[in-house]
Amino acid sequence: MKFNHLLQSKEGNEMKEIIIFGTGKMAEEIAEELIRNKYRVIFYTQRTDIEEINKVLSGKFMKNTSFEVIHYDEISLGEDKYIKNVSIIIEASKAENNRRLQILKLLSKVTTGSQIVITNTQVQSITYLASKYKYKESLLGIQFYSPVISMEVVGIVKSEISSENAVEKAKKLIFSIHKNPVVIDDSPGFVVGKIMVSLIIEAIRMVEEGIQTAECIDKIIVLGMNLKQGPLALADKIGLDIVKNSLDTLYYETKDPRYRPCKLLNDLVISNHLGVKTKRGIYSY
Repeated sequence: MKFNHLLQSKEGNEMKEIIIFGTGKMAEEIAEELIRNKYRVIFYTQRTDIEEINKVLSGKFMKNTSFEVIHYDEISLGEDKYIKNVSIIIEASKAENNRRLQILKLLSKVTTGSQIVITNTQVQSITYLASKYKYKESLLGIQFYSPVISMEVVGIVKSEISSENAVEKAKKLIFSIHKNPVVIDDSPGFVVGKIMVSLIIEAIRMVEEGIQTAECIDKIIVLGMNLKQGPLALADKIGLDIVKNSLDTLYYETKDPRYRPCKLLNDLVISNHLGVKTKRGIYSY
């Protein structure tokens, strides 16, 4: 089942198409920026409530926006008309592990190797993910930062086996949406992800240990470091489950106790107090 929103560029030519796997917040933000720069986005999702997804996306994007929402499974993906014709596929699922690997496994069966696959992960090893994809040299990591519309930089993460052709295609894409690409070598947590979760987990530990309140910590960081948002409010915005997932991945890869989730974070996730999306996390909403 799918919904199709068609739009042609001002020149009358069909717009370039990009596939995005995922319909979560980050997928939406990436799509919005692509659409603003005259790309046509095709969302692939395993969710079955396509009408609801279409309604939500239609309300968030500009009028006369060009996008399509497609429900997929292993069988339908093998018969899909778009996969082989696009040059760039972005994986932007919410999960940092199993779902991402499942998508790469499916794409290994239906892609031709001429496309580049870009996975939007903040911490997971690109070398490891490439080992799960048939065309290893064509897989890259990409780091969009929220809110995508106002962030000027995008990280491109390459492994030792990533081809220069793939990197150049990714850089061209980022330049085309008027942002600055920075090529990053693959390492646990990369740059921003590692620094970000380090700041977040230290702030959560301070709350757990009763050193300061969440409000006080965020206020000091915002005013003292001239940041727009404190680490605890940021954690709630990202989702505490995603923060924990990122920490678990970093701890698994580095065995560094700094990245071990603390009891407070574990308890909040177990209780489904995940932040803004559940109306309760470090803060209540």
